[in-house]
Amino acid sequence: MGAQPLLFGLKPNGYPGDRSLNPSLEYLSGVSGQAAPAVIGDYSLSDLMNFRFGVFDQASAGIDNNGDLEGSSISDNIFLQLTLKSGEGDGIYGNFGYESAYSSSTNSSEPIIVFGAGFNSDTIDLSFEYISLDIAFGEEADRDDETIMVVELGFQVNDDNMAYVDVSRADEADYDTLRVGLNHQTNNHTTLSAELARDSDGDTDYDSLDLRVAFSY
Repeated sequence: MGAQPLLFGLKPNGYPGDRSLNPSLEYLSGVSGQAAPAVIGDYSLSDLMNFRFGVFDQASAGIDNNGDLEGSSISDNIFLQLTLKSGEGDGIYGNFGYESAYSSSTNSSEPIIVFGAGFNSDTIDLSFEYISLDIAFGEEADRDDETIMVVELGFQVNDDNMAYVDVSRADEADYDTLRVGLNHQTNNHTTLSAELARDSDGDTDYDSLDLRVAFSY
């Protein structure tokens, strides 16, 4: 109970930017990076399967069709998620999630569906995720429901270096993100990271270089 990350999606790390330095499209869509006041439960169905469920609130409000102020409440937002993993720690993993989330004062709660699968080992982590957002979450009324596809590849070069590529595409918005990065562990407490990012809105590309030094104890 309390304000917390929802951990909804194939690779949710709690907050935007946790996986890549520059948040990629799956975080900007408000799925993998969701955090809110929530009541969440986890139930282990087996050593290989976990069921996660919860209700949460959002800081959203607007004028409804009657001219009254209406805002999100905990009854407007629920999610259910089933997560699968391999028995030895390495191997195939996946998830399927359904969420009904407050979108606006006129549309109220609308569905978000995610499913994904991946494979990891000591050297690679390859995954694919599909996200479907109801049209109510879009910025333009003439669009169809939004679909987002995410492909990520991580490669452990050696004990000290890990490289990754993260590609995301939103079909209706015609928006793409590309992240290419390297994490270098200088010692047990310090990691240096560098990332090249490209965001494309269909007409213009936006490039950036992000650097980070992370300390952990």
